[in-house]
Amino acid sequence: MVGFREHEHSVPRAQKSQITLARATLFITIIVVLILLSLEGGIRVWSYYFRSSHEIYNASKGRYEPVPGVHILGNGPPLIVNSKGFIGVEFSAEKPKNVYRIFTIGDSCTFGIMEYTYPGVLHKMLHADKSGKEFEVINAGVEGYHSGFALARLKEDVLQYQPDLVTIYVGWNDFMKANPENLAETGRYTALARLMEQSYLIKAYKKVIFSYVRPVLAKPNVVNTTDDLHFYDTFESSEFRGNLLEMIKILKAKHIKALIMTRPTVVREGMSEEDIKRQNVMFPWYGNAYSVNKLLSLHRAYNRMIRSVAEHEEIPLVDLDAEFEKYDKYSLFWDTMHPNEKGQRIIADSIYAKIQEML
Repeated sequence: MVGFREHEHSVPRAQKSQITLARATLFITIIVVLILLSLEGGIRVWSYYFRSSHEIYNASKGRYEPVPGVHILGNGPPLIVNSKGFIGVEFSAEKPKNVYRIFTIGDSCTFGIMEYTYPGVLHKMLHADKSGKEFEVINAGVEGYHSGFALARLKEDVLQYQPDLVTIYVGWNDFMKANPENLAETGRYTALARLMEQSYLIKAYKKVIFSYVRPVLAKPNVVNTTDDLHFYDTFESSEFRGNLLEMIKILKAKHIKALIMTRPTVVREGMSEEDIKRQNVMFPWYGNAYSVNKLLSLHRAYNRMIRSVAEHEEIPLVDLDAEFEKYDKYSLFWDTMHPNEKGQRIIADSIYAKIQEML
């Protein structure tokens, strides 16, 4: 009887222990979730409103925009953002009849102080032209823009100002942050993948890990292997291609000319570790592309998509990737993808030559 009673009382104790453990687990889970949500919210607020003096998050549009005004970024000329949110001087909302208006859509390779960027150089070149036409070149580039934001910029900001020509130079932010081995990045989204992609906490984690921690703990692969050089040759991003096609479709429907560009890079085969450091080469924010040849393979894949869209849609292509190969590329870039003043001049020259063919 005694043994039976001991067993009888032991069951409730076990149940109580399980309940206590479950409550503790639930409590810890709630605390962790609240901490993560607080971090997510804090990073978003900082990124939206305090990260930069010249860009701010527009909640109604779900993307960043330049802040109108004069911004001092260094010792050089100021960054001027006009009242309409574009780089450069003011322009008339209603296009004058004698003006050929060009908008340049892009990311940080397009955005910048007007005097130093290809839109500004192109503007000067066209104004010096003796053709009798009057040109406006309006810089619609925004730092950090991927192809989806570029599409939104076109639809919501650019079209209302009656452009005659829109140039499109995007893809680096798709390239750097969208893992080609993640199904979500190829266009086949899952709810979890979409949530993770939109999390600013995860974005911050990736930036810290891949931009700061990884270079300290590991060296990029510089071994020149054929497998790595063709690793991403068959990669296809339906989202990137789809955004480009949608931009072209919109422009064609409104009888606006489009011009699309491939993306040059300072990276080349055979780079040493010293070359990588000297040229400030940044690698994509995912693990399997920490290799010179894999980076080049993925770079070719994105440019292949750009060339394919241009050919399929029968629109002019400026093949900057091929053009930059004619020069000493090490003297044309600040880092992996951002052209310096010499590089920006080459871009302007290339666009100018194509415009002469188009007019």
